[in-house]
Amino acid sequence: MNEPLEKRINFVLIAVAAIVLIAIVWFSDGAYQSGDTFQHYLISRYAFDHPYLFLDHWGKPLFTLLYSLPTQLGYTGAKVFTALLGLTAAWMTYRIARNLHFVKPGISMFLVLFAPMFFVHMNSCMTEVLFAFWVTWAIWFWLNGKWIAGAIWLSFLPFIRTEGFILIPVMAIWPLINKKWITLLLLSTGTIVYSVLGGLFHHHDFLWIIHENPYAFNNVLYGSGEWLHFVKANKVIWGIPFSICFVVGIGYLMYRTVCEFENLKAIIVLVVLPFFVFLCFHSFAWAMGKFSSNGELRVLVSVMPLAALIAHYGLNDILRKVNSPVMLNSIVVLMVSVVVITPFQLYHVPFKRTESQQLVHEAIEFVKPHLSSHKIHYFDAQVPLELNLDPFDFNVCSECCANPLKPEEGMKEYDLVIWDGHFGPMEGNCPADNFDQNVHFKLLKEFVPEKEIKMFDRVNYSVRIYQCKK
Repeated sequence: MNEPLEKRINFVLIAVAAIVLIAIVWFSDGAYQSGDTFQHYLISRYAFDHPYLFLDHWGKPLFTLLYSLPTQLGYTGAKVFTALLGLTAAWMTYRIARNLHFVKPGISMFLVLFAPMFFVHMNSCMTEVLFAFWVTWAIWFWLNGKWIAGAIWLSFLPFIRTEGFILIPVMAIWPLINKKWITLLLLSTGTIVYSVLGGLFHHHDFLWIIHENPYAFNNVLYGSGEWLHFVKANKVIWGIPFSICFVVGIGYLMYRTVCEFENLKAIIVLVVLPFFVFLCFHSFAWAMGKFSSNGELRVLVSVMPLAALIAHYGLNDILRKVNSPVMLNSIVVLMVSVVVITPFQLYHVPFKRTESQQLVHEAIEFVKPHLSSHKIHYFDAQVPLELNLDPFDFNVCSECCANPLKPEEGMKEYDLVIWDGHFGPMEGNCPADNFDQNVHFKLLKEFVPEKEIKMFDRVNYSVRIYQCKK
């Protein structure tokens, strides 16, 4: 098949995938995870009303900037934007595969889109998909000789996710071995820009990126786990077909590197090293209980395009040996079909609310009639999102609570509290006993799941509504 025709076919295929994926996102009323996806949405949604949020370290300044317009269309609008970013990241992975002269480069595109963890996180407002999008463009710039554009682009990666500070030095090996000295200097552009902006306009500290790093401390509540935590979760992260190709790809690369390093420099430096440094960093953080790691599998979404390119490399030699075009295309169609159906075997789509999200939703419906006369205090960011309340306007609602031992502080009589069994005892450090055994609160309603839900092996999940009484 000639290259222009193959490119047109791949474009049609990703257009079809776009229609399907955006439809799934549009008709999904739930999110794969709670908490962070809602928080990122709220920060971006209300950044124009509270400009300091554009420099919020936890929210990630560049993420907030890029999502500040899509979020004005609501949470669904923000999710559609994420899906478009994911589709673009997949398309750029295909273009990188073409640059690297892979056989049937469109395979990489499908490996990205239908890796289970990537698939579900296109239905979110999380940072990982944007990070993947950003990395693919950086690699494409450099593979096409756009050194300055690639350096400036890559320099802003840490302001989407903090791991960008880990990947930049690794990827800097590429301009280093190509003796592009100006490119190396320009890799500090993003940090300089945001350091100056933060120093001048909000933090009044030109080193705010260091001093206010939200991951510089260890959250002991999250605990720690196994070194092979992410590897053992391969079925959920990549899917079995993807994982098999990935192992084969690593095997081929290790074998070939010994005698063909010169021909493999690009894929080793720009793909393999960044992926494994990222994986090893998160494996270390979770195993040692460092950097507030919670062992979240979703972090690997950030480098899914790199994993897809490694997996695709594992198929190259096999596909090159197929002489019959009909046989080759039949094999590719079969492989892609297996990859595409993988996430549908693991998840029901459109995505419905999880049981905990549904309980929070029911609690929200319960308090809606009282919004005009009662201030809402909450722990789960799903609350202000569904109530369409500005969580940074403390006159209408506020995250609970400043003093967990005395949650009544800062509250007025008749204020309502929506407590949940995840964010209440964990992030809020405020177990239900702090309300149940407090004379200043009255339990109005409790929402209990049909089947017991345990959070962090510590508490049984429920949602409770309390009213403050002075």
